[in-house]
Amino acid sequence: MPDYQTMKQEAIGRALEMQRRARKPQPAAPAPEPENPEPHKPEGSGCFELLFRDEEKTLLLLLLLIFSEESADPALIFALLYLFL
Repeated sequence: MPDYQTMKQEAIGRALEMQRRARKPQPAAPAPEPENPEPHKPEGSGCFELLFRDEEKTLLLLLLLIFSEESADPALIFALLYLFL
């Protein structure tokens, strides 16, 4: 079984090797292509456009509507409201 000093020296060597690799310049990654944010923009800014702009909030609102109609546990409804904010 290796002694403490040997294990310590090996650990220091591995740490120095990781630091050396981290400092090595990485090849430049190609710039990501810009996404098309809105392929079709309806005329005017209606309620539905604002509602469906953020998919996560839309999903939370729909869950809130469903659970409130089903008389779900109030703790669940408050948790969804908290996530919505």
